[in-house]
Amino acid sequence: MNPNKALWEKGDFTRIAESMRESGEALVKSLGITKGLKVLDLGCGDGTTALPEAKLGADVLGCPSSNALRQFATLLSGGSSSSVRLS
Repeated sequence: MNPNKALWEKGDFTRIAESMRESGEALVKSLGITKGLKVLDLGCGDGTTALPEAKLGADVLGCPSSNALRQFATLLSGGSSSSVRLS
């Protein structure tokens, strides 16, 4: 396993990400995301920006850097109809 992935696997990123939710949503609003826009969110973490992008109608491919973050992103999306795919 590469060292970066190992770091994210053992950390509690969700606690840190919780403090970034508002700034993630503000960033997404400033980007001019529109319905149908294709977005590649590399290192999407637990969906701090990927989920708001999808709520605005974007077709989002989120690529978290670890399995743990993929699981958190899946939980946070709540099985919503938003268009977020995780790879």
